[in-house]
Amino acid sequence: LIAQPIRQVKTSAPSNYIFAQSLSRQDIQSAVNSALPGNTIILPPGSNTTFSGTVTITTDNLHIRGQGSDSTHIGWNSGSNGQDAVFEVRNTTGFELSGVHLFGTNSQIQREWLVKMRYSTNFRIHHCTFERSGAAGVDCWGYPMNGCIDNCTFLDGYFPGHGYGVYVAHATQEEWENGHAG
Repeated sequence: LIAQPIRQVKTSAPSNYIFAQSLSRQDIQSAVNSALPGNTIILPPGSNTTFSGTVTITTDNLHIRGQGSDSTHIGWNSGSNGQDAVFEVRNTTGFELSGVHLFGTNSQIQREWLVKMRYSTNFRIHHCTFERSGAAGVDCWGYPMNGCIDNCTFLDGYFPGHGYGVYVAHATQEEWENGHAG
């Protein structure tokens, strides 16, 4: 017999991955709150059709990744109870969202954005499905604002005067005065 060195096999995920325990707002927000810049939040497969509240993201270079838009479903099927977004991303750079299916009711009574991007740069939203938003699947507002939305599907979302899919909005009065109209 010839002795062979023992190879160690890594069995855990890299430390920059944080796993949300469920698709509830509380569990996703908890994962986001514990994240550092550069971390990836992994959402589990499944469906939450009674999502309540908004997940607020203010961490730079954060990636939220579902298991695919055919596997990770988040939204509400009956009345959003005044809720207007699943995710709100504020004042960040490098945010990334992928592999989720977000949905609302498309009630036409109140505005429902599924992702609200506010004053954020270098973001990417890809390989997602946005369905039945009562305003827009992705709402981009403020200056500075730049990013990429690609390989996404937008279904049955419309609010009169607001449009479909992606809504790129206005600047504040101060931005207009300083020549940075969004």
